[in-house]
Amino acid sequence: VSTTDSIITEAAFIVVKDSERLIQEVTYPSIVEQIFLGRTISKETIDFHLKNGYDKIYDPSHQITLDSFIKNLTYKLKDVEAVWINGMDFDLGNLNKLRQQVGIDKPLWNFRATRDYRTIRVELGVRATEEEKQQHRLHTAMGDCEIMLYGVNRFYELKEKLKAS
Repeated sequence: VSTTDSIITEAAFIVVKDSERLIQEVTYPSIVEQIFLGRTISKETIDFHLKNGYDKIYDPSHQITLDSFIKNLTYKLKDVEAVWINGMDFDLGNLNKLRQQVGIDKPLWNFRATRDYRTIRVELGVRATEEEKQQHRLHTAMGDCEIMLYGVNRFYELKEKLKAS
């Protein structure tokens, strides 16, 4: 099974402009619709979610249709300058495959906006501190998004220092 055929249980994004949060959102795309598309989720992933209190993501009353999920994402991210993804191969590939399966040709966002957080985290060592990580629930979409934001902010601070020198 390809990782781009994995069920997306939740997705989060934070839109920031000039250090101000404009949008902060978590969505839960329909798992049943994804199953009908042939997407899969491992028993280990489900067990992890249930063991750690993430059972909300499996409640259909919190889920939205796949069409609404993709359209909401493309609408809210259409004009952003940078979209930071934690790994180009899994998250972005999975989102793009779902977009294609739903039959939406329009890209999720401008291709020039895509940035890879994993690269700056590994190569530059910019990341959240242990103290910052404790402030957020790990392995949830929004918790991971918040933790990535610490690293991205450190990257931009480093970039400004380099420009100034």
